[in-house]
Amino acid sequence: PSCGVAPGQSRETAAATTGPAPRLPTPPSPAASAAFSAIGRARRRLLGCFGAGEEEIAIEYEAEGADADEFDRAFHAQSLEDIVRLLNSREPLLAMIEPKHSWAKDPQTIGALAGALLALLASVASVGDPGLKARLFAAGAMRPLLEFLGCDDEPDRMEVAVVALSYITDDCPANARALYDAGALPLLVERLDSPVAGFRGAAASTLRHICVADWAYCEEFFRLGGLEALIGQLDPDLGHDDFLLEAIWNLEDFTHDRDGVLIERYAVRAVQEGAVERLLEVQGRYNEEVADAASRLLLALTGLAVADSS
Repeated sequence: PSCGVAPGQSRETAAATTGPAPRLPTPPSPAASAAFSAIGRARRRLLGCFGAGEEEIAIEYEAEGADADEFDRAFHAQSLEDIVRLLNSREPLLAMIEPKHSWAKDPQTIGALAGALLALLASVASVGDPGLKARLFAAGAMRPLLEFLGCDDEPDRMEVAVVALSYITDDCPANARALYDAGALPLLVERLDSPVAGFRGAAASTLRHICVADWAYCEEFFRLGGLEALIGQLDPDLGHDDFLLEAIWNLEDFTHDRDGVLIERYAVRAVQEGAVERLLEVQGRYNEEVADAASRLLLALTGLAVADSS
C-alpha cells in the first residue's frame, strides 16, 4: 500500500480521515542562520578560582574579536598585567549577561569589562588573599582607572572605575596613598555631585579610604568642599536604605579617628554645615539600622554642640 494509506482504503478516504499532510517548517534564510550562528559563537562563559583563597568568579558575556579572545585568555591565565592592558580596549561588547551590578551600567567595551573584572577581584578574590589589592596596582591598574573616572561621556567606564577603586583602596592604605599621590582627590570630590546615588556613595567611600590612610589628606578634602558634599548625601528623600547607611558611615568615619574618638575640629565643621538637621530628618524615615546609625552620630555631634555651648 501507499505510504499513509491503510489496506483497502483509497487515497481520497485517507485524506478525508487524516486531513492534509502537515507542513514542514520553512528553513531559516541564510542571513538568519548566520545571525544565530554568530550569537552562538559570541556567547562566552568564563569560570575560574582566583587568589590564595581560590575564590570562584564567573563571567558571561557576548562579544567577538581579538580583544575578547585575549580577555578570555587573560582570565584563564589569571594574568593581572594582561587584564590591566585590556583596560585600553574599545572593542564593543554585544551584551553583558552575568554578573550584573546593582547600579552601575553594564560594560559596553572589553576595556570596561576588564575594569569590572578588577572590581570583582578586589571585592571577591581578595577575601582570602589580602595582598591581591596591592598586586592590582602593581600591575598598573591605577592610572587607567583614574582615566576612566574622568570619562564623562562614557558612563560605563566612569562607573566601573569608581566601583573598582572603592574596593581596591578598602583596607589597603598603600593603594589609598598611591591614589592620593596620583592626584585623585579633586576628581573624586567632584564626583560626589553625581546624580547617581550609588556612584556618589562609592566615590565617598574611596575618599574615606584615602583620608583614613593619612589624616593629613583630610585637610585638602575639606578645602575642596568634600565635607559639604558628604552632608548633602544625607538626603531624607533618597529612598534607599543601603545608600543612606553608607553616607552616615562615611560621615562618621570622617569625624572620628581610628579608635572611634570624635575629632573635634572636623565634627564642629559638620555641625556648622547642617549635619545635625539632616540626621534628625533621616532618623525616623528609614529602617532600624539606618535609624541606629543616625542616632549614634547625632549623639556624638549634639554632645559636642552641648559641650561647646556650656
